[in-house]
Amino acid sequence: MSPGAPTTLHTGVVDPIVQSGSHASIWYAGAALVLLAAGLIVFDRSRRRRLRPEERTFRSLARRMRLKHRQIQAVRRYAKSSGRCQPLAVLMNESMLREALG
Repeated sequence: MSPGAPTTLHTGVVDPIVQSGSHASIWYAGAALVLLAAGLIVFDRSRRRRLRPEERTFRSLARRMRLKHRQIQAVRRYAKSSGRCQPLAVLMNESMLREALG
């Protein structure tokens, strides 16, 4: 036998110990992703809790009215330009809402 010849015979059969180790790493990665997602959800909810009640009400009402992002921005711009009301008041008043979205 020559000194540079391979000394291991590869049969194509996977060692069960090596195979279970690769599955374990997939499980660890999956668990890490679940924990990361849970952390992001908790962070987002705590951020929303810190919002002013008027802002939370505005967002909730806009969502229920199924307003698009551009429409919400138009309502906010209208309320800011008029200078006399909050965006929530614009959503509650039909004539102001039509004027803001028109």
